[in-house]
Amino acid sequence: MPCLGYEDISWEREEKFMTAEAQELKEKFGEMLPFMREFDDLDAKIGNYKNKIKQDQKLLKSKDQTGFIVCLIIGVVLVPFFATIMMLLLRIGEVSAAIAGIGIFLGYLIIATLVIICVYALESSGYKNKTKKLNEKIARLQKEIAIMEPRLEKVFDILAERIVVVPENYRYLMAVECMYGYFVNRRADLLKEAINLYEEELYRMRQEQRSEQMVALQRQQNSALNNISASSAI
Repeated sequence: MPCLGYEDISWEREEKFMTAEAQELKEKFGEMLPFMREFDDLDAKIGNYKNKIKQDQKLLKSKDQTGFIVCLIIGVVLVPFFATIMMLLLRIGEVSAAIAGIGIFLGYLIIATLVIICVYALESSGYKNKTKKLNEKIARLQKEIAIMEPRLEKVFDILAERIVVVPENYRYLMAVECMYGYFVNRRADLLKEAINLYEEELYRMRQEQRSEQMVALQRQQNSALNNISASSAI
């Protein structure tokens, strides 16, 4: 919701010239705004990139685990299973020791071949290509973050020097934009007046949000009652 400070309200105090204090505050707030916007933009981008990196790293890890588990099942689970079968056959006398040994050897050989085929399939399929693309994307995002973070620190240092004029509870973009609008449109000559106007604006916005929530809740209740009535009629 836009601040009232930016609306066309030139009718208010239009005959009154801007005081020296108001002019000074307007200039100070105006100087801060570009840096605050840049800071918020950089901070949002860095946070977004870091979240993407976490998601891609999680996806990359799941891909690695999937391939490893497939080969593990083939190479570790099947080997003892096959050997156990041959030993059982040997115990009950179905096969001789020599045949059992040859069977176990051939079984190991077959399973080892399957493991090699499994690994080769993973490497030669799109799995390796997808993994490479994810790694490249992560590296690209990390490079972008490395470029933006020094600028973010520099902007922060600039703001730290200039934002002292703003009380701590109002050191964020929306508040500074609104108050700057109040000075520009001569709705306020003093910082105290601008803060009071902004508090009134916040109160109005909260009241509107609360009204919208109440209307939405009433609609939900009416819909539920209509559904109950329709079910009873059937």
